[in-house]
Amino acid sequence: MPGDIEKGGHGELGVVVVAGYNGLPIDYIPWAQTEEGLFEEAQYRANMAREYGLPYLLGQKSDWERVKEYINEKIEERSKEIRKFKFPPNVQKRWHLPPEFPKKEE
Repeated sequence: MPGDIEKGGHGELGVVVVAGYNGLPIDYIPWAQTEEGLFEEAQYRANMAREYGLPYLLGQKSDWERVKEYINEKIEERSKEIRKFKFPPNVQKRWHLPPEFPKKEE
């Protein structure tokens, strides 16, 4: 597994992140809140783990630096979207985004 992911990571990645990096759209799929929906979602995630996670666990893939870059790009994209969000006047902003990190020069 990768070392500490910049911007607050702890060296653990969900299979959805690795699948997204490998090209799988990571949109949320709203399964029905039923026993059948639960098992359908569990099977979907198990298949995702086998296809996208297993090669890393077996040492067949080791492009962790590019995975980290992907994660940092996603964090930056989402942070920009969050900063642009316009709250209704009756909503108080009580959370804070992390400060901008300087770009690393290569």
